[in-house]
Amino acid sequence: MEGEKEGKISGTIFMVKVEDEPFPRDPDEKDPFPTTCEEDNKFCLARESSLQEQLTSHREEVTAFHEDKESGLAREAFLNEQLTTHREELATCHKHSAGCAADSTLAKELIASSCPGQHGKYGIIGGKQYKFWCHRYHNLRDPKETHNSINTMLDCIKLCN
Repeated sequence: MEGEKEGKISGTIFMVKVEDEPFPRDPDEKDPFPTTCEEDNKFCLARESSLQEQLTSHREEVTAFHEDKESGLAREAFLNEQLTTHREELATCHKHSAGCAADSTLAKELIASSCPGQHGKYGIIGGKQYKFWCHRYHNLRDPKETHNSINTMLDCIKLCN
């Protein structure tokens, strides 16, 4: 071995320090821990400036989003109020039209409730079909009975049956 010499005691070897570095550095290799940090400092400051600009931009976007959200929520509330108003108006119209339909149905029944006019004809009352054959009113000139409180054929059927 290089740099060894035998000592006074047999079997012992004394090691001698060699001045050459055991792992010589490549002259082209960059030092991983440079002694100057100016370039790194400039890079970090530029990066910090860039990140600050991005942060400011994102904060502006968030502010704009919240403003849009608030205006959207206000518009939604306004539209919900209008929808409620229109639904109430529609319900009122439905009630009115239902009342008109009931009045129309009653008027038709009143017109059609003349026994002499319905004598011998078919009609549907309460979901059942009937042939109107009235033994009380079939003679138009001389009816046997008259009832002033009978307004519909349903009332007539209830009275006669």
